[in-house]
Amino acid sequence: MVRTLNSMKTIPTRSIVRACLVIGLMMASHPAAAQTNFTLLMSFPNSSSGLPDKNGLFEDTNHVLYGTTLSGGSAGMGTVFRMQRDGSGFVLLKSFTAVGTRPRAELVEGDGNALYGTSDSTVYKINKDGSGYSVLHNFQGGSDGDLSSAALVLGDDGAFYGTTRSGGISNVGTIFRITSDGSNYAVLHDFAGSDGAGPRSRLLKGWDGFLYGTANNGSGTNGGGTVFKISQDGSGFTVLHGFATNVSNGEGAPYAGWIQGSDGMLYGTVNLQAGNTRGSVFTLSTNGSGYTVLRHFALGTEPQFPIMELVEGTNGVLYGCSGAGGATNKGTVFKLNKDGSGFEILKHFTGTGGDGNIANNGLLLGSDGVLYGMTFIGGDFNRGCTFAISTAPLPPRVLSFSTYATSNVVQCAGTSAIQYDVQRSTNLMSWSLMGTLTAPVNGRFSYSDPDPPQPAAFYRLKQH
Repeated sequence: MVRTLNSMKTIPTRSIVRACLVIGLMMASHPAAAQTNFTLLMSFPNSSSGLPDKNGLFEDTNHVLYGTTLSGGSAGMGTVFRMQRDGSGFVLLKSFTAVGTRPRAELVEGDGNALYGTSDSTVYKINKDGSGYSVLHNFQGGSDGDLSSAALVLGDDGAFYGTTRSGGISNVGTIFRITSDGSNYAVLHDFAGSDGAGPRSRLLKGWDGFLYGTANNGSGTNGGGTVFKISQDGSGFTVLHGFATNVSNGEGAPYAGWIQGSDGMLYGTVNLQAGNTRGSVFTLSTNGSGYTVLRHFALGTEPQFPIMELVEGTNGVLYGCSGAGGATNKGTVFKLNKDGSGFEILKHFTGTGGDGNIANNGLLLGSDGVLYGMTFIGGDFNRGCTFAISTAPLPPRVLSFSTYATSNVVQCAGTSAIQYDVQRSTNLMSWSLMGTLTAPVNGRFSYSDPDPPQPAAFYRLKQH
């Protein structure tokens, strides 16, 4: 069976219609391979945006992706952007210009048309079209809290909950609550060091309504950080687990937050360097029992220093990114079963040929079952890129079409290492093979037809 996805464009040139383009993804029906198809969706422009670091992507109810970058924009202090899931339609929605407004976390959707986020010193709100930007709270330091690196989470009461890595009574961080209009800001918990310090990750709202999180430092043995939970009214703060540091098992320093798996267990990562270990994946129950290390990442080509949340795929498998490790030490995308088996690296970033580099941003499981992510640098302009990992190659996309006096040139984007036959027709019934092209690591390829027929030519792509 053959499946074809079509769109047609008619391209006039000079005084006649010279070429028509039929872009079709045609592929034979066969069992899907492992989830290893890598597609570079968009490279951040050289100056207007870029350098997403621990920022992450968010998909709204209309299947549009939104994200933030740590740098770029008119003042070089970061941006908010949107794009379609195929990488098209990139729009810069906001350039941050004031000191303390660099965003370091993904956005979250509230009621209506608004997105909410945090920066170093603010909680802010912005509409999906880029209008209506407003600061809901300026962190004042001291008992108020300061320096937020974490995304917000929407509570059952419609308020948002987050963390700061500094400020509070002991100046080692807070947990706070704020309503969608910026009112009723309150610190729910001041970290004291003995119960954790420097939380950098977003909170998780568990099935039981409690908020779960990690603190990068404090408590444990030698201050290796903690796992904690707290109710949405600020009561019942409990340390579930304290990590050790400077030990051979490499446990400690949890930068990333939690996910709750389909089995109800909590899953997370730590990024401590100890001995030959460069981070771990572990699991824990919501009552603090059952702590188990699922995988220690070994020094070498395995993932190194994972600092963002895992995601669970539709197949029940855990997926994550690392900013280092892999074949060229430029970062990885990996998978792991919830029992610790089935470890596999799905993508070794290389930083060359337009490939990504340093995958310090978490993955997003799209509503289409595709994994979406960003790299800190790399891409066509070395300012980072967005990418997709999918079980089947994504449909190719036309980037541009050019007609000249003696040739037609089609610029396309496809899935890395996938071969595409370029076919031509004059009547949309009979097709001739013009050439076979393999998409490079950045997915961009072109076909130049040196002698197109008159008065019109039609082109399509057939995936091998």
